[in-house]
Amino acid sequence: MTIIFNCTIVAQVPEPVSGAKARLKSWEKHQEMKKKSKYKNLEWRVAGPEFQSARIESIDCHPDDPFTIYVAVGSGGLWKTVNHGTTWKPIFDDQPTFAMGCVAIAPSDPDIVWLGTGEVLLARSSYAGIGIFKSEDAGQNWEHMGLEETYHIPKVVIDPDNPDIVYAASIGHNYTDNEERGLFKTTDGGKTWSKILSISDKAGVIDVVMDPSDSQTLYAASWERSRKAWNNTNAGPGSGLYKTIDGGQTWEKLVNGLPYGENLGRIGLCIAPSNPEIIYAILENQSPSTEWEGRIGG
Repeated sequence: MTIIFNCTIVAQVPEPVSGAKARLKSWEKHQEMKKKSKYKNLEWRVAGPEFQSARIESIDCHPDDPFTIYVAVGSGGLWKTVNHGTTWKPIFDDQPTFAMGCVAIAPSDPDIVWLGTGEVLLARSSYAGIGIFKSEDAGQNWEHMGLEETYHIPKVVIDPDNPDIVYAASIGHNYTDNEERGLFKTTDGGKTWSKILSISDKAGVIDVVMDPSDSQTLYAASWERSRKAWNNTNAGPGSGLYKTIDGGQTWEKLVNGLPYGENLGRIGLCIAPSNPEIIYAILENQSPSTEWEGRIGG
């Protein structure tokens, strides 16, 4: 006698994992495998294919030692010189990203260096980063301090008296809308972060400057933008200027004398050190000249 059973085998397929957390997990796996590899003592060099890496995104200099300079290359890692540029050393090669956004030295303790990752260009070759990193020994060792879903961090500002108070700007994902856009702040050295300025899931913060005479006063520039494989949008109503006088608790949008609307794009900011009441803003405004008068706030 033959007995035949019908059965159905159900395989449980894990959900696909993507995004910054997946890349971090892959990097952790890479590090584990590297420790166990019999080739771990070999030194490797890039043999190709090559990619664009010549863009300099950020430079910061030691406040007391002019010979020490840090340079963040858009898609080429972080470099340091201690002899005024005669020789350079890469100091971020053993980390999970090569895409750089902004490097900043703490004015009160130059051994503390913050690095926001992710190149800040609206280009298909603008690689995403993996959040923000911190070094407490002048770049010898690094610790990941979160904000991994920001992808592109264009500016990091450190309180001049307290290196644990840090502001990090985010323009968010290149190809998709996301909530991790805006201005973030930590008061405990990066253990926790709060989003203190949020515009929309399409508009992030591209630049931040701090009043040199008052660390509670900051100016932030928002930028609405989106990159697609076939097109890009580099302006929108989410672009604008904001000011806080209480360290980011409240913000005022600045409109007097400034363009606004769907044609306002990227904005760069600078405060005159000799007179903090003088602020320069360079901006991209695609409004036709005939419409300028109607696009100036008053």
